[in-house]
Amino acid sequence: MKFINFIKYFFHILFPTSCPVCGNLGETACDECLDSLCFNRKLKCFECGLGSPCALHKSSAWIYYYALHEGFARELVLQLKYLNQESLGYAMGKCVGKAILRDNEKLVSSYDKGSVTLVPVPLHRGSTRRFNQSYAIAKGISRVLGFKIVESLRWSFNVKAQTERSGKERLELADDVFKADTRIAGRKVIVVDDVLTTGTTLKRALSACAAAGAECSGAIVWSRM
Repeated sequence: MKFINFIKYFFHILFPTSCPVCGNLGETACDECLDSLCFNRKLKCFECGLGSPCALHKSSAWIYYYALHEGFARELVLQLKYLNQESLGYAMGKCVGKAILRDNEKLVSSYDKGSVTLVPVPLHRGSTRRFNQSYAIAKGISRVLGFKIVESLRWSFNVKAQTERSGKERLELADDVFKADTRIAGRKVIVVDDVLTTGTTLKRALSACAAAGAECSGAIVWSRM
């Protein structure tokens, strides 16, 4: 045990990181800590929030959120987005992927991995961030589930970042705010984002993917407000 602690301390000196939940040195984020934040275990109907597949909305896409957007789950998103900790997004995504595989194995096994594409929500036009946090999360999910990632979505025009928009403004997001290219045509698409608020951004993203010829299966987010 002392030797393991020494190794972690050594790596912390070389690569100064620590788990943002427990403070463990040399860890981007401990698997156990991320597992402890898991709130939701099942896919939900995008329309009503009940279990998926939904008897009331049979054609609805599903939504999976891993945690509630509070406490450490919220803090991780803030560190990911504003402290440029891309590796943290990858760790979060892997944890999400493992949870989906563990608790929704029947659905995952029904997919032909070669036909499923993860499509991250893109950064806003003019964003100064060094990386797309949704893409970082998608990379972790892809590592576990084996689904391909295609950055197909683009913002059609300039809009304010979601953090700068009121709840009413988010609901009024234009129908054509996204465009998707044809690389996803004929493929099953799962849109990936960091946080679910009103759900409007994800709905617009899924609509754009459908317009590009994709079959929209669902959406995955780290946390839900």
